[in-house]
Amino acid sequence: MGFEGINYESKPCGFCGGKGHLGKARTGLFTKEYVVCDACNGSGSVMVASPARKCGLCDGKGSHFGGKRIRIENYQRCSACQSTGWANPK
Repeated sequence: MGFEGINYESKPCGFCGGKGHLGKARTGLFTKEYVVCDACNGSGSVMVASPARKCGLCDGKGSHFGGKRIRIENYQRCSACQSTGWANPK
């Protein structure tokens, strides 16, 4: 079973908003470092099948908010789009 007839296009990653990182997380008492987005491996973009469609479950965000405080660890990844924000990622 092959994917010969499928065309792919590059789209911004929904999980990190195309930045390649998720923001800064505390790594020490006074130190904060950027957390690399693992949905796009830090590139800021993902390959999706054409024509590109936003994920219907997470509305293109790549995650579902799962807490009251806005922190990186409170976001739950979307399993339908593999956190990319797009339907049919490569």
